[in-house]
Amino acid sequence: YALRRDSGCIEWSFEADAAIRGAIAAAPDRDRDDRLTVYFADFLTNVYALDASGGDLQWRVQVG
Repeated sequence: YALRRDSGCIEWSFEADAAIRGAIAAAPDRDRDDRLTVYFADFLTNVYALDASGGDLQWRVQVG
């Protein structure tokens, strides 16, 4: 989930293929005009990149 800072209400949500494994990281993406991208992995060894402003899937790759 992404929460609104001012109210704590849900801004957007994303359902991964399995439970999230480890930490979630966010960083500017130079290929997307420095828009913030959220990165995380799940227990099925998928790694995801989401647009932080709306939760849109940028890419997903299975690494294991």
